[in-house]
Amino acid sequence: MRHFIHFVCRKRLKTSICILFALLALAPLVAIVVSTYCNDRHQIIENRDQLARLDLLHVTQELDSEVENYEDILYQLYTDSDLAEKIRQFNDVQAAAVTRNQIRRELRSVFWLRDYITSITVVAPNGEAVFMTDYRLLCKQIPA
Repeated sequence: MRHFIHFVCRKRLKTSICILFALLALAPLVAIVVSTYCNDRHQIIENRDQLARLDLLHVTQELDSEVENYEDILYQLYTDSDLAEKIRQFNDVQAAAVTRNQIRRELRSVFWLRDYITSITVVAPNGEAVFMTDYRLLCKQIPA
């Protein structure tokens, strides 16, 4: 410190005044700017983390709701006695074609219950499968 004071006193008055002005006026200004930057940065990071947690909570609630809706539809299909009887008839090779079309007709009605259901597959005990696809949704995805 003593060397700095000696350095300032050795210079001309004009230079000494400029150096003192820089130390007394600009140094506190720089300290205030740096302090404000650090506080704002901390606040922004805290807000970002809080918003991310709230967004994830919202997405989780939406997904849980959608999964519950799809589970309800699956339960309705599983407990439908007509559909269960048709799947039992599907094992009979002679009536398989007619039964397959009847099952497809019933599955087609499910596409109107929820958005984004694009296909449903029913597998019979004999290993045969009935696959129903909503082709309207698939055609929308094909670029023109």
